[in-house]
Amino acid sequence: MNICRRPALVALVVLFILTACIAEASQVDDLLRALETARTPSDRESASTEFYYMGEQAVRPLVQVLKRSTNERFRGDAAYTLANMYEALLLPVVDDLLMATNDPHWRVRANIVWALARLESAGDRVAPTLIRLLGDSDSRVRSAAAAALGALGASAEAAVPKLIERLGDSDRDTRYAAVRAIGSIKPQTTEAVNAVIRLLDDKSMWVRAEAATALGNMGVASAEVVQALRTAFYTERDRVKSYYMDEEIDPLYRFAIEHDACLWAIVGALGELGEPAAAVLAEVARDPEDYGRSAIYDLGDIGKPAVPYLVDLVRSLDGEARQLAATELASMYPPPVSELVGLSEDPKPGVRAEAARALGAVRGLAPEVVEVLIELLDDDYEEVRANAVVSLGGMYYENGVPDSVVEGLAKSAADKSDLVRLRSAQSLAFLAQIVPALQGPLFQLARDPNTEVRYKAHEALAGFASPDRVTPEVVELVVEGLSDPDRAVRQISIRNATVGASHLVYGGETAFDISVVGPKLMALLRDPLLVEEAADALAIYGHDARPALPTLWELHFRPGEGKLGWAIARIGGTAVVGRLREALKSSDRDVRYKAVELASLLGPDAKEAAPELESIRKNDSDFVLRLLAESALAMVQQ
Repeated sequence: MNICRRPALVALVVLFILTACIAEASQVDDLLRALETARTPSDRESASTEFYYMGEQAVRPLVQVLKRSTNERFRGDAAYTLANMYEALLLPVVDDLLMATNDPHWRVRANIVWALARLESAGDRVAPTLIRLLGDSDSRVRSAAAAALGALGASAEAAVPKLIERLGDSDRDTRYAAVRAIGSIKPQTTEAVNAVIRLLDDKSMWVRAEAATALGNMGVASAEVVQALRTAFYTERDRVKSYYMDEEIDPLYRFAIEHDACLWAIVGALGELGEPAAAVLAEVARDPEDYGRSAIYDLGDIGKPAVPYLVDLVRSLDGEARQLAATELASMYPPPVSELVGLSEDPKPGVRAEAARALGAVRGLAPEVVEVLIELLDDDYEEVRANAVVSLGGMYYENGVPDSVVEGLAKSAADKSDLVRLRSAQSLAFLAQIVPALQGPLFQLARDPNTEVRYKAHEALAGFASPDRVTPEVVELVVEGLSDPDRAVRQISIRNATVGASHLVYGGETAFDISVVGPKLMALLRDPLLVEEAADALAIYGHDARPALPTLWELHFRPGEGKLGWAIARIGGTAVVGRLREALKSSDRDVRYKAVELASLLGPDAKEAAPELESIRKNDSDFVLRLLAESALAMVQQ
């Protein structure tokens, strides 16, 4: 179609375009007036946000405000709005933005600086202007210029000499922004490094912290830098202690001091420097505070060069710190097996215990590791033996579990220590499923006098409860567990019985005959904390569990109860419809509610109760109950 032959259509298109342009221009004018006349910060923020969403159409009008308006606040707001625009919109007006940095009002200059900070792709063009603004008469502009140069990164390397000058600025924010910018640009010169080191003693906590971070980012791992950070750490730690003792310091400030950002920044910087800082990190790791733990992590990241330091920390520290150092050793690849084996022979039982635990975390099965762990099963200290059991139980044995491991774990299952037997029950949960010789020790633990050991062993029986794996001894243990004096053991035994019977749901076989577990489960219906799980286990047996119906019915309709409907429906079926019809006629609203719910669960089996449900649907005074009865009717009449 040749549009030129249809003048009416051409006119319509032109009119549409003109109308859209006029509407858009009108919207811009309205927003400019709103921005100019705004009286509150929220009004200005609202207008600025609207400009942001307009995008490209808003940029030129805002630039014109910078050029022509005599209202300083209006220009400042326009500059602020531009500072929030994204780079692609600002690049076409970069020359106008650079010119606006000469505005007489500091707020305009500062906001334009933030706009320039977004122009990373034009860094070479904007950097000279930002460098000039480092010497601005207003500290707010100077700090903004320093921050903007930092945002430009490596493209602002020419700014480093001027940024170094600003490190001595009287304004804290300017010093902070300048050292942060240097950390982002990452110059390697001695002058820059030394200038940042001097700031480690700045009077501002935040400047000191940023100086430490900058040294880490710059990555100059010289002896001077490492020593400076070491000195700063101890100075800062003493400062924290002195502030803490000063009762006149504001409590909130004291809290900030106690959680001093400087100490964290220093430790982080040492970690960034890596191997050259390992010795200092090892010193810091002895500190009882959390940054001491952070230093241990950093040593682990360094790898092999840090092994001697970590070994020494395992020997000299205790508690969580020792455990962490041992873990870092075990996590290395290739693992320092000889060092860990050496720790297993340490005279301190705590060190041997951590060595036993760490050896289990070594990646790749080393024969010497297995031998050492088997020897540790005879250690005099129970925690050493317990950790050795866990390590041996958690290893991957590619060519089968060695006989020596089987013998050692079987012996540990009879250990005199409750802790060792507990760990044995945990370790045998999987191994006993693949090594028949370990099933006897596990089953023995299911009758242990210690409640926790017994619980863990019964928990492991779930792996033997399925019909294809169950043995008469497992059945006997589960039945015993259902009568255990400890409720937790009874609960886990209910779950084991449920696992064993769950195949019935799909028409399969059960590992536990109802005649064996039924009486025990029925007895547990009287336990208020186990009644629901016991009912669910009985429900799996369906009609075979009907001897439990009277108890289930009584408990379900007891005031305050009512969560056994599914079990009653599955076990009872049509056999409970007579009692259901009587319950639907009850004068007790709660009973009627439960009966209607039960009818829904029974579905077509409860079709004889349809008249009672219809009566409730039509006549009951409870609106919600009428709705439920209507839904139940639909279920039973399917």
